[in-house]
Amino acid sequence: MSLPRPAWPLLLLPAAAALGGVGLAAAGLWPGGDAAPILSGLVLLQAAGALGAAWAWRRSARKATEDLAECTRLAEAEARRRADGLRTQMLSTAAHEVRTPLSGIVGLLELVLDQPGLPPAVRADVTASRRAASDLMTVLRDLIEVPGAAQPPLAALPFRIDDLMEQVVALLRARASARGNRLAVAVAVGTPPAWRGDPPRIRQILTNMVANAIRFTEGGEVRIEARQNAQGALELSVSDTGRGIAAERVASLFDRFQDSDGGTGLGLSICRDLAARMGGRIEVHSAPGRGSSFTVTLPLPQVAEALVPGADAPPERLPPPGPLRAGPPVLVVDDVSVNRRLIGTLLARAGYAHEDAADAATALEMVAARPYAAVLMDLHMPGLDGLEATRRLRAMPGAAGRLPVLAVTAQAEGWEAARAAGMDAYLVKPVAMAELVRALEEAIRARAQPS
Repeated sequence: MSLPRPAWPLLLLPAAAALGGVGLAAAGLWPGGDAAPILSGLVLLQAAGALGAAWAWRRSARKATEDLAECTRLAEAEARRRADGLRTQMLSTAAHEVRTPLSGIVGLLELVLDQPGLPPAVRADVTASRRAASDLMTVLRDLIEVPGAAQPPLAALPFRIDDLMEQVVALLRARASARGNRLAVAVAVGTPPAWRGDPPRIRQILTNMVANAIRFTEGGEVRIEARQNAQGALELSVSDTGRGIAAERVASLFDRFQDSDGGTGLGLSICRDLAARMGGRIEVHSAPGRGSSFTVTLPLPQVAEALVPGADAPPERLPPPGPLRAGPPVLVVDDVSVNRRLIGTLLARAGYAHEDAADAATALEMVAARPYAAVLMDLHMPGLDGLEATRRLRAMPGAAGRLPVLAVTAQAEGWEAARAAGMDAYLVKPVAMAELVRALEEAIRARAQPS
C-alpha cells in the first residue's frame, strides 16, 4: 500500500537532514570536530521526524479510509435510490399492462350480460366470470403496490355470507371435480346471514384457501363453514381431507414465495394481509396424513338482511341509445381497439356522438381540424403519451386549447400528474356509464364557465 501523498515530504526532510549532518561530521567540518554527539542528536532528530511523519501518515490514511467509506455509503445509497425508482417504474408499468386487458374483459362481459334473451345457465356463467375478473382487479391493486401510492381503502358493503360462499364454490367446482374432490358448504345454526365488509376481498381470502385445499387433496372433501364465534365475530373455515402439513412448515406458511407445489407461494400471505387489514387473523391446524383446517376470524358488524341486494337480482342494464345530443362529438383517444369500442358504446347509450383515434398524434391533428365537445384520453400510448398530448393541446390557440380533457386509464394512481398536465378529470378503467356521463358533463360545464 502506498503512503498518502502528504506524508512523503515529512519523511524525506528529516532523512535528508540526518544524512547531510553525517556527511559533515565525517569530513571534520562540523564545529567541535567530535561527530559522535552530533550523530546522536541527528538520530534523535531523525527519529522525532519519523514519528511525526508516521503520525501524519496515520492521520492521512484514516482520513482516506473515512473518505472511501463515505463514498461507498453514498454510492450504495444512490444505487438503492435508483433501484427503488426502477422498481416503482416496473410495478407501475406491470400494473398498467395487466389492468388494461383485464378492464377490457370486464367491459366486454358487461356488454354480454346486457344482451337480452341469454339462457339462464349462460348468464350465470358470464356473471361468475365477470365477478372473478373484478375480483382479480382488486387483487392486482393489493398485490402490485407501487411505493408511495395510497393503499386502496376497504369497502363497507352489506353482503350475505351464504351467497359469498356459493360464489366461491361456483368458481372452483370444476377444479375440485378434476381432482375427484367434493365441495361442501355449511352455515352454523344461529349465524347471522348478513354482514358488512369488503365482499371482493373476503371472497378472495376464501378463494385462496379453498384453492389451496383442492391442490393438496385428491379424491376427498373440501368443506367451507361459516359461524359466529363467542365474541360476535365472523369465522370462516376451510378444512380438507388431504395430506396435511408437517409441523415445521406451519410457521412459514404465510411467508411470501414459499414453495407451494405448483402455486405462486403468495396466496396465503395475501389472505393474512387482507385479514389483518380487516382487524382479523388466520389460524391453521394440520398434521401429516390428517388434512388441514384454516380459519379466518373477521370482526365485522352485522346488518339487516333487507339491506343486502338480492343475489338473483338481474344485472343493471345499460339504457338503450338515447336521442343524439346536439353539438360536436366526443373524441375517444386510446391505442387499444377494445377500449375504444367499450367507451364508444357507453357514449352512444348516453346520446353522445363520438369519433376515435388510435394515437395521440392523430388526435391532436383532429382537434386542430374540427371542434369537439371533449376528449377522453388514455395516458399510456406508444409514441406521444396522454400527458404530453394534453400539454400540447392546452398550448393550442382558441377553443381547442380550452377543450375538456378527461383521463380514462387503467393506471389507478396518477391524478396529480394528470391535473398538472391540464386534464379536467381522472377515470379508472373499467368505467361505469353513470360515472363517465357525470364526469363528462361536469367537465364540459366547468370549461363553459368564464375563467
